[in-house]
Amino acid sequence: MPLKASFWDSFGSRPRLNQAATQPFHSIHISSRDNGTDAVAAIQAALAFFASNPLSKFAPLFPDPSVAGFQWGPFVIAQQELDDKAYGTTTEQAVIRFQKQTITKPFDGKAGMDTLTAMDEMMQMAELQITIPSSFQTVDI
Repeated sequence: MPLKASFWDSFGSRPRLNQAATQPFHSIHISSRDNGTDAVAAIQAALAFFASNPLSKFAPLFPDPSVAGFQWGPFVIAQQELDDKAYGTTTEQAVIRFQKQTITKPFDGKAGMDTLTAMDEMMQMAELQITIPSSFQTVDI
């Protein structure tokens, strides 16, 4: 299924991201020819976004985030990889950590169908704007 979150629109490689998200054996990974592209930058930016936002925002997507020892992130990516939009070792390790925390198997460090779908679902959840109408204010009785 193509990526739905508007987050991905700010990256010029959306067609490549959609290909990786919808077609088997088209993942973005350390050996793919995606280094230096916005597809890699999008994955890196998504990981940074998830790590900087409260876990509670994404709680419905986790089997049990209260498990002892659970820590969202950190997704540490080398500055050189970020600057170069390179899918290097630290990006791969960050993707593996994401896969383990969202239980997206296999834990192979490749941003393919399952991993990008999990990222997209989290982005869609983050983009939801829930506002409570003023008519639903609480009143003490």
